[in-house]
Amino acid sequence: MSSSQKKGIIVLGCHRSGTSAVTGLLELFGVHLGTDLIQPGADNPKGFFEHSKIVRLNDCFMDQLNIKWWQPVPTDYLESIMKEDKFSRLRVGYQDWLKQIMKREVATHDIWAVKDPRMTRMMPLANPVFEECGGLIYLVVRRNEQDIIKSLARRHSCTEGEAEIVVDNYLDHLNYFVNNTNIENILNVDFDAWKSGKVSPQEDMKSLESMLGTFNKQPSDQQINKFLSLS
Repeated sequence: MSSSQKKGIIVLGCHRSGTSAVTGLLELFGVHLGTDLIQPGADNPKGFFEHSKIVRLNDCFMDQLNIKWWQPVPTDYLESIMKEDKFSRLRVGYQDWLKQIMKREVATHDIWAVKDPRMTRMMPLANPVFEECGGLIYLVVRRNEQDIIKSLARRHSCTEGEAEIVVDNYLDHLNYFVNNTNIENILNVDFDAWKSGKVSPQEDMKSLESMLGTFNKQPSDQQINKFLSLS
């Protein structure tokens, strides 16, 4: 199958916003996430559903700029520095590595997905690579900001004030990308609505399926609710 016939789902959202649950549900519907996923942890026992090589690549790239995932950076930071000649080698190296990972391990199926909250900040560099791998749908996961802050503070044993700085910066990057990119297909998922029952996950998956075509698997409501612990 050619790249033009494949469909890719880019899951975007802040750490602790529900992106793992949403991406895990995609896998339940038969969406391919790659061959080397990060192992589940105590804070995410059902899994992170992140490709380990992509996460390492994002971390290594930011390390080259002396930036950690939790440090705030301006929304146009990557775009601005990548225009400088001295960073051209770093930019090309990142995109080449990402392209190899995608073509060998992720975008090998008719419907694939990538999730790493770091991508919320990396999209200016990563999106051109993703666009080469198939028609894209951007799945944006939203959650009450205070709940994200509290969850992040608990996981990293930091103050809520420190967590708020991280969350605000990630949300700024997310909104900047969405508002300044020519996006044809986007689906917003309200994770709080899933938890409250206001919107069922099945409804959002049906909306996504209308953009993608038929999913490879159709899990039962019982399987979905068991995975999401909604019942």
